[in-house]
Amino acid sequence: MTADRAGTASALINVARMVGATIGVALLGAIFAFLGEAETAFIVAMSAGGSAQLLGSFIAWCLL
Repeated sequence: MTADRAGTASALINVARMVGATIGVALLGAIFAFLGEAETAFIVAMSAGGSAQLLGSFIAWCLL
């Protein structure tokens, strides 16, 4: 990456991060709303989010 393109690369990484966070919050909110009962829905939504993070960490570790 050349120095004159570093700002563009940084912006693209930030946009990808923000889009991923937005989609993640929307999916977890949809799971929560779909299940209805607050306590069960919270546990399932947080378990799904935690599982996705662990899977992403494992994939990143394997690709190093």
